[in-house]
Amino acid sequence: MPDYRKVQESDEDELLDDLGSYLSSVENLSTGAIADNQRVIILNKTVNFFYCQFEKLVASLNPDGLLENLIAHHEAIVREAAFHRLTIPTRLACFSSELEMMEKLSEELPERYKAALASRFVIEYVVAKLPSGIRPLSLSVYDRLQALASQIINFGFESDLITWNLADIKHSMLASGRLGVDRDEFEKARDAHMSIFSGGEIVRATQGFKRHWQNREVLETKPNLVVQMDEAAKFEFGFSITELQELFGEAINIGRNIHPTIAVLSLKELIDRLSTQLSWSKDLVVKALELLSLKHRANFLKPDLPHQPADVYPWRFNRSLSYLRRPFLWREQNGEVEVLWGLRHLHTASRYLIHICTNGRLKAQSPEMKKVIGELRNKQGEEFNDEVADLLEKNSDLTIHRRVKKIGKLKIQGANGILGDIDILVADPKNLSIKVIECKNFNFSRAPHEMKNELEELFVGKIKNNGKREKSAVEHHQERVDWLYNHLHEVLVWLGLDSSIEWKIEPLIVTDYELVTPHLRSSPMPVVSLLELQKFYCK
Repeated sequence: MPDYRKVQESDEDELLDDLGSYLSSVENLSTGAIADNQRVIILNKTVNFFYCQFEKLVASLNPDGLLENLIAHHEAIVREAAFHRLTIPTRLACFSSELEMMEKLSEELPERYKAALASRFVIEYVVAKLPSGIRPLSLSVYDRLQALASQIINFGFESDLITWNLADIKHSMLASGRLGVDRDEFEKARDAHMSIFSGGEIVRATQGFKRHWQNREVLETKPNLVVQMDEAAKFEFGFSITELQELFGEAINIGRNIHPTIAVLSLKELIDRLSTQLSWSKDLVVKALELLSLKHRANFLKPDLPHQPADVYPWRFNRSLSYLRRPFLWREQNGEVEVLWGLRHLHTASRYLIHICTNGRLKAQSPEMKKVIGELRNKQGEEFNDEVADLLEKNSDLTIHRRVKKIGKLKIQGANGILGDIDILVADPKNLSIKVIECKNFNFSRAPHEMKNELEELFVGKIKNNGKREKSAVEHHQERVDWLYNHLHEVLVWLGLDSSIEWKIEPLIVTDYELVTPHLRSSPMPVVSLLELQKFYCK
């Protein structure tokens, strides 16, 4: 396995110079600001410019050993990311203060994420369009591939940010000949989020550190949730999650006996071995591998149905044609099909499959899977409510009420009907405040389309199929807060508090993860993660 390499800044600088020359000489952009209505057009041309360079470079490469090299480099990235996370608490204990560690992680985490994204896209493309050139994959060529992939991702990401009104990024042609980009406001929001997110990662890595040395409990029977998810997965994938995990496990075992980093077998031999090890029919193994494999395609940008063009855009998350979803790579070699896989990445892919199913991120097609995911998300929401309430109850000065439907005999309702439960109502006599808490079990959004959905749900509201706007979480919560203000005397009596004293009502939204969207939009009420709540509200 080669050493871990980040995306090289010098290669990115060179590519930005090339872009400037292209925009001025081919697109005839003159020095000065680019009109707002032209920004996305220019960004899309920029993505296409780098993609064409990327295509040409890949086409020039010698295919012999190319995929093996790319997989090996990606294995180094996977290993680096895992080791980096594992050693966060040990580095903190030995060398750094928490503040210093947060500053380091704010730089290191994006760097590793950037390298992994670029590496996966390079592999996805090369599998689909295996070249027939003569150029060997030197380290300098690998660095340029990574830099090109990274620029495609960066400018595609930026185009989506503008398209979905997530950031007002300005562009201009500079006197130096480069494309100027003013991302100041977005970068401030991103840096503010990364600082908080890094603190969360420190806590999560520290809390989970001991699990690396604990013996795992083997359950005699599957929990009901696992049974339900397995049954739904059979409708969705044709296999249960357990069966797919068993296949991943056997493929890792087979791979270990071939090579410690990359496994290569003929498709026929892999089918035979998996069939024997799993006691599956060969037809069933083939079906599973088809579900989990990337192959050659005539047109990389136009995948066959049911896949959509967005399924190959590397700046999008949760794609059906991603290396994360399809970790087995097929290529034709000497008249027969070979399958390649990286052992570490296969482990990552197995965990990723569980993650998208259990966290509701899977774009489910079957009614059975949609139903189970919906029920699971509701259950997780209830559990998160209790987790927040349990945390607050550690403060003996606070009085906690969960899932408040009524205040005495008064229903919490407005002119248009019931306003919904108050997740957690907190009486804080010491500070003469009543905290009204809404708990939201969001997933961590990475891509602009996810940020857009999160922004709508949290702040903006969504337009439904009938054309009517559904209120956002903040708007719904504000209605409950307003109701409490209008019935403050009754609330204080119900809580057993002195109504002759002036009390304040403090609305709060608590999320399970550190979200980026509260940094992109100003909120009329605080939005904090569970870890932030623990740090700042539960002293």
